[in-house]
Amino acid sequence: AAQIDIHLGARSEGLTASLPWRLSLQRYQDGFDWQATLLMALSLGVILGVAFAVRELNADRSKKRELALQMQKAKELADAANRSKSEFVANVSHELRTPLTAIVGYSDLLIRGLPQPPQLAEHLQMIARNSQHLLLLINDLLDQSKIEAGFLAYAPTSLSLRELLQELLLSCRSLIGDKPLTLTFETQGQVPAVIMSDGLRLKQILTNLIGNALKFTEQGQVRLSLVCKRIAAENPPAFLEFHVSDTGIGIPSRDQIRIFEAFAQADADIGRKFGGTGLGLALSRQMAQLLGGQVYLRQSEIAQGSTFVCQIPLVLPADAQEWMELSNFEPTPQLHIAQEAFTSLAPHRILLVEDSHDNQLLIAAYLERAGATVIAAYQGEEALALFEQQVAFDLILMDIQLPGINGYETARLLRQRGLAAPIIVLTAQTSMGEAERCRKAGAQAYVAKPFDPQLLIQTLSRFLPASDANTKKKIAALSSDLELSPIVKGFIERLPSRLSAMEAAQQAADWPSLARLAHTLKGTAAIFGQVSMAAAASQLEEASLSDQPELLARNAYLHLKDLLETMQRGKDRDEV
Repeated sequence: AAQIDIHLGARSEGLTASLPWRLSLQRYQDGFDWQATLLMALSLGVILGVAFAVRELNADRSKKRELALQMQKAKELADAANRSKSEFVANVSHELRTPLTAIVGYSDLLIRGLPQPPQLAEHLQMIARNSQHLLLLINDLLDQSKIEAGFLAYAPTSLSLRELLQELLLSCRSLIGDKPLTLTFETQGQVPAVIMSDGLRLKQILTNLIGNALKFTEQGQVRLSLVCKRIAAENPPAFLEFHVSDTGIGIPSRDQIRIFEAFAQADADIGRKFGGTGLGLALSRQMAQLLGGQVYLRQSEIAQGSTFVCQIPLVLPADAQEWMELSNFEPTPQLHIAQEAFTSLAPHRILLVEDSHDNQLLIAAYLERAGATVIAAYQGEEALALFEQQVAFDLILMDIQLPGINGYETARLLRQRGLAAPIIVLTAQTSMGEAERCRKAGAQAYVAKPFDPQLLIQTLSRFLPASDANTKKKIAALSSDLELSPIVKGFIERLPSRLSAMEAAQQAADWPSLARLAHTLKGTAAIFGQVSMAAAASQLEEASLSDQPELLARNAYLHLKDLLETMQRGKDRDEV
C-alpha cells in the first residue's frame, strides 16, 4: 500500500495565520480508502465556508464604509441646503420689510393727513413704487414654485424686437437713479423685425440680467448687445443672443457656478449690501431653458465687470420676411406714454359683481373715472336675477370667490341662459390653467389681484366697442386721485364690523364662513396696499380650511385681530 500525504493551507483577508490540514489516505490495490476521502471533502468544505464568510464580512464592512461616506456627503449637502435656505429666508425677510416699511409709514402719514401738496404726490409715488417692488418679489417667488412644480407654461407669440427693446430699455433706465451710469444698446448686422417667442418670459429674463448689472455697477456703463448666431458660416442664423455687459464689481471665480443656484448669492456680504433674494439668475436660466435656450456667464473679472448671455432659438413666423438695422437704435418715451393712455369706457354700462363692499367701491371708482356706468351686485344670484330682468349692460366684471354660486359657475349659467356680453373675471389665482378655466366657463379674460388700474381699464376696453377718440385720457392719475380717500376711510371704519363677523364665525365653529370672510379681507387689504393685513387674512383663510381649524384658526384669528385693532386705534387717535 502507498500512503499519500496532502497538506491543505487556507488563508484569506482578515485571517492572521494559516490553517494546516494533513490527511493520510491509504491506497490499496483494489482502490481508495473512501472514509478518508469523505473526511477530506468535509474538511475542504469547512475551509471554503470560512473563506467565503470572511470575504462576505469584509465586503459588508466595505459597504458600511461606503454607506457612511454617502450619508456624510448627504448630510453635508443637506446642511448646505439649509444654510442656503436660511440665508434666503433672511434675504426675503429683508426684501419684504424694506418696501413694507415705506408702504406702512407713508400710508400712516396719509391717514393722519400730515403731508401737504406737493409732498402728497411724492408720498403717493413712494407707496406705488414700493408696492410694485413688493409685487415683483412675490411674482419671483411664485414663478420659482411654478418651475419646481412644472407648472410654468411656454406661450410663444409673434414678437416685435423693436417694441421689446423699447419697453425693456425704458423700464430699466429708471433703475439707474443718481448713479453716474449709462445704459446703451448695440447690434451686429441685421436682425429680424419679428420673432416667435414668449415675450413675457423673454422680457423677464432680460430685465433680471440688466437689473443685476445696474445694481452691481456703481459707475461706467451697462451695455445690451443683440447678435444673430450661426452654427456654421454657410447656415442661416439659428440663435438670437442678448449679451449684457457691465463695468461692475465682477464675480470671484469660486462663485461663478453657484450663482445660478436658487436661493444662492455670490457672497453674503454683497447680498447684505446690494439686497436681493438670490432667485433672479436661477429663474432666468430656468426660463431660458423653457424657451429652448440657455443663460450663462460668458466672462467676469473682479473690479472689471461681467458679461451674461441669454441665447434663444431664432424662430420666425411663417410670413416673416423683414430684417432691419438697429445699429443706431435709441429708445424713445413715446411708447411708454402710449401705454399710459386708454380709450374711455364711456358710454358703456358695466355690471360689477364683487362681494367685498370696499373692493366694489374702489373698482367702481376706477370704472366711473374712465367714463363707465357701473351696476353693482354682491352675489352670483344677483347677477343672474339682473340678467333675467333684462337690465342692460355691455360687459360683466366679476370676482371668482363669491358667496353661494362662485364666479365660474355664474358665468356658465349666464352663457347657458343666452348672455352674449363679454365676461371678465377678477381672481387671485395666476396659475397656468387659469386662462383655460376662464374659457371653459365662458369668460373672455381674467385680471389678477391685486390689479393694476391701467391694466384693468385696458383689458375691459379690448372687449368693448371703441369710443370717440377725443375722450382718451391718462389713467395713471387715477391711482392717486384724492377723491378715492373717502373709500380708504370707509375701509378702515368697517374693520370693527369685519372683526365682529369673524369672531362670531369663529365662536360658532363655522369654518367655511370664516374662510370666506378672511378671503374677502385678504383681497381688499391687498388692493388698498395693506400687505401685512392681507398676509394675516390669508393665514386665517388657510387655517380655517385646514384639518385642525379649532387650533390653527384661533391663533391666526388672534394675530389678525391684533393688526386690525392696532390700525383702528391709530385712526381713533388721529380723530381725537
